[in-house]
Amino acid sequence: MAVAVLSVTVSANVQAATVTVQKGDTLWDLSRANNTSLENIQKLNHLTTDLIHPGDVLTIAPEKHYAVKQGDTLWDISLDYQVTVSQLKEWNNLTTDLIHPGLNLLIYEGLNTTNTAVSEKQTMPAAPTASAKPAAQAPKESEPAVEAASTTNTSSREITVKATAYTASCEGCSGTTATGINLKANPNAKVIAVDPSV
Repeated sequence: MAVAVLSVTVSANVQAATVTVQKGDTLWDLSRANNTSLENIQKLNHLTTDLIHPGDVLTIAPEKHYAVKQGDTLWDISLDYQVTVSQLKEWNNLTTDLIHPGLNLLIYEGLNTTNTAVSEKQTMPAAPTASAKPAAQAPKESEPAVEAASTTNTSSREITVKATAYTASCEGCSGTTATGINLKANPNAKVIAVDPSV
C-alpha cells in the first residue's frame, strides 16, 4: 500500500495539498486517497503521462464545477474563488475570456495565491478615434497594436500592424474611396483599407 506525505496549505477553509511521491506510489493510488480523479491530478500538475517518480511533488486540490450565469465574467469568477483568470482558462481549455450562461467551469479550489491574483491584470487596447485633420497635414500613424496572445500551436507567425485614421470631411477631400464608396453620402459606412502587400 502506498503512503504519501502531505503538506497542507489552508486558504478560505478550502485545502490544496502538496504530495511528495513515495516509492511505490501511483497516480491512481494518489487520486483514490485524495478523492479526486487521475485526470485532474495530471491536468493540475501538467503531466502528460501516468509516470511519476519518488521525490516528485504534486499539487492536489478539491475540484468544483461552476455553472456560468448571465452577467458572469472570468474576472469576477476568479475573484470569487481566489484563482487567476489564466488558471480558469487553462483548466477549462479556454482560448478567450468570453464565456456564456450554462457553461460548466472546472475550478480547483485552494490554489489561490494572492501574489498571482493581485499581479494579474486585465488590459484592454485603446479604441481608435477619428478626428478631422487639415488637408495639408499628413495623417498620424498610431503605435503598433498590442502583441497578440501566444497560442499552443507549434508554428506561428507574428506580424506588426499600424492603423491610420482618415476623414472624408477635410478641405480638398472628395470623400470617395479608391473602390468608389462615397463616405460623405454614407457617413456610417464601415470601410477598412488593407495594404495588399501584407
